[in-house]
Amino acid sequence: MPEVARYFFMMMYVLTRRAAGKDFQTGFNVSTENMGMMNKVEVDHIFPKSLLEGSIKSDLAAKKKMINEIANFGFLSKRGNLIKTNEAPEKYLPRLLKNKGPKVIKSHLIPADEKLWNLKNYKLFIEARRKLIASEINKLLKGYEQ
Repeated sequence: MPEVARYFFMMMYVLTRRAAGKDFQTGFNVSTENMGMMNKVEVDHIFPKSLLEGSIKSDLAAKKKMINEIANFGFLSKRGNLIKTNEAPEKYLPRLLKNKGPKVIKSHLIPADEKLWNLKNYKLFIEARRKLIASEINKLLKGYEQ
């Protein structure tokens, strides 16, 4: 991961914590302070790697870069990640929205437009999520100016 990408990745974690981001499955706060192996924070592909590998038509390096795009990463507990498996966002996000409400989706900076949760709209999802992440980083930094 390039140096600048690492910083964005760390900022995404900070933003998730700041928004009191909840694990999709357990409902616990995403935190490195949760006890137990099953509550360990893991990095998760919002659009599962296994689904993207079959749908992206590109050379191996470009495919890997698109799949491991920072805007495709989120944070879940080990337990939450095992429960989610490789389910498509168009299936698990509507269920999450119904069961946990929009705040959970928003706290992970996932675009609210459900059309973007479809695999065929992956690139549009990435663009929209990048904008959400950048906006939240700017808000956070602007708060330090005062």
